[in-house]
Amino acid sequence: TLVFEWQTHMYAWSTGFDYELQGNRPLYFGITYNEPIAHACEHGFSAIDYGPTAGEAKQGRGCRPVGRYSYYRAVDPDLNRWLQKQAAGES
Repeated sequence: TLVFEWQTHMYAWSTGFDYELQGNRPLYFGITYNEPIAHACEHGFSAIDYGPTAGEAKQGRGCRPVGRYSYYRAVDPDLNRWLQKQAAGES
């Protein structure tokens, strides 16, 4: 798993391995969860951010969802009005 470290957090970006070499071994969970968690504990990191996708699977492995917020403002006035309507739940 490609992991970036910043201050007190680790950010898991991408996981990959050789499927043929994997065989029946559970490599995915080991390199995606077990090893980064062990590394975080050994080096004093307080959190690992696994990103916004596959929330249910991550919660099943002990991850806790945290809300994220964004602010967008388009240069084009028509697009900006559309964005405001979308944010307000209007169509």
